[in-house]
Amino acid sequence: MNTETQTNQQKDVQTSTVTACAATSCRYNENQQCTAGTIQLVVKNDMPACGTYTAR
Repeated sequence: MNTETQTNQQKDVQTSTVTACAATSCRYNENQQCTAGTIQLVVKNDMPACGTYTAR
């Protein structure tokens, strides 16, 4: 998953835009583009992962 990140320092809020998705079995993946309105990032095995992933 590639992301571009911007930080709003006034609120200490971090927002990102998903630019590509390799999870071809995810229902939100259309032609390697994420169509989910928002995503949640989680940590699995000490690595970041998409918590919004939903199998087709």
